[in-house]
Amino acid sequence: MQRQSIELRRRIALAAFVLVGAIGASGCPEREPESPPPPPGPTNPAPGQGNRAERAHRNAGFNVPLLVFAATSLRDAMQEIGPAFTATGRPVVEFNFAGSNVLAQQLEASNRGEVFLSADERWVDDLAQHQGVVAGTKTNFLSNTLAIVAHPSSTFSLSDPTALAALGFTHLSLADPDAVPAGRYAKAYLTSLVTPRGTVWDAVQARVAPAADVRAALAVVAAQADVVGVVYRSDVHGTAVRTLYQVPAASLPTPVAYYAVAVAGRTRVPLASVFVEYLRSPEAQAAFARHGFLPPVAAPPAAAAPSP
Repeated sequence: MQRQSIELRRRIALAAFVLVGAIGASGCPEREPESPPPPPGPTNPAPGQGNRAERAHRNAGFNVPLLVFAATSLRDAMQEIGPAFTATGRPVVEFNFAGSNVLAQQLEASNRGEVFLSADERWVDDLAQHQGVVAGTKTNFLSNTLAIVAHPSSTFSLSDPTALAALGFTHLSLADPDAVPAGRYAKAYLTSLVTPRGTVWDAVQARVAPAADVRAALAVVAAQADVVGVVYRSDVHGTAVRTLYQVPAASLPTPVAYYAVAVAGRTRVPLASVFVEYLRSPEAQAAFARHGFLPPVAAPPAAAAPSP
């Protein structure tokens, strides 16, 4: 049944990708056909003439935007980081934003997209299995935590997260807990909270309203005063929604870890790899922090050497 569900999602994602066609700012705009090159002249050297570095850039697709498939929760931060990367002398970056599960399925079903930024490791591994990724480029570049949020005008309050089980909301808005990373993190956290009558997830799951991605879940909370949501901390940044409880990252049963990887089989693997590395640069990390993200998850300590 699970395999059938995954296959159905793949087919839906492929159909959506075909219908959307070209992807724009939240995908890629359809480009005009290229004009034929002008005849050789003083400003347009004939083949074999002119600046070699410029020709090398053209031959490497330097003037073609780098296409990055990125989790929806990264939208605001990446619209700052993309131009910063370009300012270092590299190509323009264009983005396709969606849930990590949808992005992985789109990448598997098409030849578009050179970098994948996922809100969890599961969908990177799924892409590696079905499409292929460039060895050595898989990188944890960010972390995050969860926030329980409500409409600005709501009267809900929450000092203890276990009290969510008895809170009088009509729906609990979160990303699809069966597929989308934000929803799966939320479900795992609520399942870890135990009350005398069972877990918090047991108490609220009948009121869960799953959304296509975490920003869609946040939009429902922002629109309805009787709805409570569980989203990423970074999603609340710069919005009017009210945080009822911010989950300490150490309290999460599964760390919220974002992964980047270069997609195999594309023509500009070196450039994609450079972009992945740039995400961990001090400049990029400072931009992520301004948008409410946390540093990459610390690597586990090395095992102690056995005593002689």
